[in-house]
Amino acid sequence: MSEYRFELLLDGIRVANFNEMSGMSNQVDAITYREGGASSTSVLPLPTPSQTVQLKYGLTQSKDLFTWIQSSVMGNLERKNISIVLINEDNTENTRWNLSNAWITKYNFSDMDGQSDEMAIESLTVMCEILTRT
Repeated sequence: MSEYRFELLLDGIRVANFNEMSGMSNQVDAITYREGGASSTSVLPLPTPSQTVQLKYGLTQSKDLFTWIQSSVMGNLERKNISIVLINEDNTENTRWNLSNAWITKYNFSDMDGQSDEMAIESLTVMCEILTRT
């Protein structure tokens, strides 16, 4: 069984495998306000902030992923719909998280190995506007 249990899909195509995922959380902030001369207060939910997900210890051969990363670094922020898929030990899909309007905020590459055509990724941090689980 491969230690890389998370697949990163970009436009529905697997572009990398990772063995750790973190940072997935949701939060709804609220503001308390008082209307006119009312003696009681009301609570109003605020818009949900963007979600951040970090993937660690990955491998990729994808030029599409590298191009997306480079585009972000060069200031051409390109939002994409991506999926992160948890793979079972029998190589079947367990859970899928869909990240809508996602963009890369940070990445760290590992040292390169001249014996492999795969690029090792220490970490990849992605923000998204909407996070859903299927």
